[in-house]
Parts: sequence; C-alpha cells; structure tokens
Amino acid sequence: MSHTIVYVVAGEQGSGKSTLMMQLLQEARGHGLRCGGFLARGYWNNNKRTGFDLQLIDSGHLLPFCRDNQLPGWEPLRRFFFSPEALQAGIREMKAMRNQEIDLWLIDEIGPIELKGALWHDFFFDLIRNHRVPVVVSMRPALIEEICNYFEIDKYVVHSVGELTATEILSEITARQEK
Repeated sequence: MSHTIVYVVAGEQGSGKSTLMMQLLQEARGHGLRCGGFLARGYWNNNKRTGFDLQLIDSGHLLPFCRDNQLPGWEPLRRFFFSPEALQAGIREMKAMRNQEIDLWLIDEIGPIELKGALWHDFFFDLIRNHRVPVVVSMRPALIEEICNYFEIDKYVVHSVGELTATEILSEITARQEK
C-alpha cells in the first residue's frame, strides 16, 4: 500500500511527458518547492528513439544514460544499452535526498523495465511505500493499471499530456497537500 498520492503524467512515447515533467519542475521551483528525482531527455533519429540522458534534479547533472547502440561497459536491457555509472549516480543522489526535506518527487519514467525488477524498481518501491511526499511519475497509458497494481499504489491521479498545464497540476498537488 502506498503512503502518498501518486500523480501520473500519462502519454505515449514522444507525446511530451518529459517536457511536461520539466515544466512541472520549473513551476514547482518557482513556488519555492524543493524537488527530488530525475528527468529523462530523449534523443530521436529518423523518427526512432535512440537514447536518453538522465538529468538529476538536485545536482542538475546531465548524464548519458541509455543508447540504442552498444557502448563499452554499458549493459543491455530490452532494446537499449544502459550506463551503469549513470544509474548508480542517480540512485546515490536520490537515496541521499530521501533524508532531506523534499516537497515533491518527479520520476520520469517508470515502465516495463521496472516491472521486471530492474533500473529504478527498488528506489521507486521504497519511495511510494515509506514516504509521504507527493510523487509525480510519467508512464505510458497502457501500463498505468499494471504499474499501480504491481507497486500497490492505491492513491493515484492520472493526467494525460495536454489535459492540464504544469501550473494546473501543481495547483492540484498543493491544494491536496493543504487539506
């Protein structure tokens, strides 16, 4: 059972989930909120997703995270190769932030890999079970029910990309927190 409300930013690949998450981060910081988590910056080539960089929210570090081509030392998982160093840096930063005063977590994104127990699985599970701070997470619409069931998320709100602005989503989050 989750101890916090999870706000889902839903959209298909390339629909603008990460852009909305970045706007939400800017909006939250503009209101003086301390945010934790990570954002994904995607790369496209000829209408094909070719990789992501990982933007760590607290430090601002931007790390090469996954690519569709093999790089030395990177580990294959599904159709991408992942940087173990970037993953470990992300996990280290987010674990360190769990003990700080965070107002809002932004996780971009949770998907099929986490359902298999990899990547952000353990951190996300701990975050929603043991913390009471609101979490905004992006995911694909077809996976919402499966992810919420798997991670035992019983309190969640879904907003599809284009449904609300970052300002409106943040207003909803802060209004619920004030109750």
